[in-house]
Amino acid sequence: MTRRAATLLAVTLYFGALTLGALASHPSFTVGPTLPDCGAQSIAPGEFTLACGDGNYRLTRMTWPTWGGATANGHGLASANDCTPDCASGHFHTFPVSAVASKIAVCASGRKQYTRLVLTYGTKRPAGIKTTDVWTFPCDAPGPSGSITATPATVSTGASVKLVGTAWATSADCSGKVVLSTIHGTFATVTPSSPAGHFAATWKATGTGKVTVIARETCSSASIGSRLWESTATVSVHA
Repeated sequence: MTRRAATLLAVTLYFGALTLGALASHPSFTVGPTLPDCGAQSIAPGEFTLACGDGNYRLTRMTWPTWGGATANGHGLASANDCTPDCASGHFHTFPVSAVASKIAVCASGRKQYTRLVLTYGTKRPAGIKTTDVWTFPCDAPGPSGSITATPATVSTGASVKLVGTAWATSADCSGKVVLSTIHGTFATVTPSSPAGHFAATWKATGTGKVTVIARETCSSASIGSRLWESTATVSVHA
């Protein structure tokens, strides 16, 4: 082997190892653990909005040396509007912050999610914020994301269930496809209407007991990275 070939092989192996390491440290959206960002699910988010109503408090330039275990540790900046003289006329200021995500829960879809985020500041922090700022995110935390309903909610095996989706994303930075599945796998992929984001589909009930129907859509942009929109509906199926 020539020196050039050996060098190219070494470079290839090096970057291959980096890629495998990145994949290992960033679990898939459907498995998690994720952290909800105003209704959407994120993994090791570089940008993260805390004040979903007005966007006046958010995390930015975040890096997460650890992600996927019982706790995830990150650091970056908090950006907060001083709202002086009012929020519309105020100015944003940044403050160094460290973050710890913890308390993993298993959501209805089977996806794991961090449900607690603790922010810690030094001597400088946003006005009105304590040195330790604690946030909780239950699996059903509200947000401006798409939703799905199932009708009827109780059926016999083999019966048809109508699925209606509302407010799913149709923008250019989203997939434009909502994947419908159960624990047994994907059964349909639908395209939400534009601009309302509605769709209708039918699922033939299988199995017995409480079955969770899952709807998922992915979006990605240069500013915030990738996000997962997810909603579930439970159907009681009897023989």
